[in-house]
Amino acid sequence: MVYDVNDNTLRAVRVPYRLHGRAGGSNRFLTYGIRPLGALAGGWLGGTIGLRPTLWIAAGGGLLGVAWLWPSPIRGLRAPPAATDEGRTC
Repeated sequence: MVYDVNDNTLRAVRVPYRLHGRAGGSNRFLTYGIRPLGALAGGWLGGTIGLRPTLWIAAGGGLLGVAWLWPSPIRGLRAPPAATDEGRTC
């Protein structure tokens, strides 16, 4: 949920207005499309090595999923960056 709010805010500000639909659709395609693969992998891993080790792997993967933010300038962002469309009305 935290990712979605921040992602939508930054995308709304940085993506040109005429491309909002494409950017949102691409984001949904990538994020929702990978979920079934993750569910299959988690089920297979849980059946293969057990539930507890699978949950530890999932926790580690969750931490690695946000590790790229540590050196990123996004971490220090306190206000949205300037909009990219000059004639933007919203």
